[in-house]
Amino acid sequence: MKSPISTTLFEWLKETRIIAAVAKRMGKPKSTLASELRSRNHQAKLGADELVPLFQAIREMGYETELRGIVRRFMQELEGEHTEPVTSDQYGPQLFTLVKCIGVLSESAARIDNLEEAQQLVRLKTMIRTEILPAICKMEDIVESRLDYVRGKSKTGIEELELSPKGA
Repeated sequence: MKSPISTTLFEWLKETRIIAAVAKRMGKPKSTLASELRSRNHQAKLGADELVPLFQAIREMGYETELRGIVRRFMQELEGEHTEPVTSDQYGPQLFTLVKCIGVLSESAARIDNLEEAQQLVRLKTMIRTEILPAICKMEDIVESRLDYVRGKSKTGIEELELSPKGA
C-alpha cells in the first residue's frame, strides 16, 4: 500500500473534524487516537484489532459511505485484487479526470444551499465517493510513483558521487 490506512484515516478524520468524537466513542483521548493513527516512529500504533471499534465509531457518527469509499482500495489490496501499475501515459488523462471531478464538485458546492431534494444530495454524495475519491486516489498513486522515481534517482546520484575517486 502506497499510503498506510492509518495515515489515510488520520488525515480524513482530522479534516472532517470528527477525530475527537470518534475517539470519545472508542473510549480513548483524542491525542491517543491521533498518535496511534499518525504512525510516527517511537509512538504507539493502532493495532489491527482496533480497526473494528474505529470503524464502528465512524459508522455511528454517520460516515459509513465515506469510510467505505476510503477503505475500498485497501480492501482490494487485502483481498489480492490486481492493482495496475501507474505509467507516465496516465498522467494527462488522470489529471483531466481529476480536474473535471473538481469542477463538478465546485459547481455542486456552489449550489448546495439550493438543493432541497434528498435524491439530489444522495447523488452528489455518491458521486464524491464513486468518482472523485477514486480519481484522487489514482492521482495520489501517480504522484507517489513519481516521488519514488525521483527519490531513487537522487539516491543514485549521491551514490555515484560517493563512489567516484576524489581526484576525478
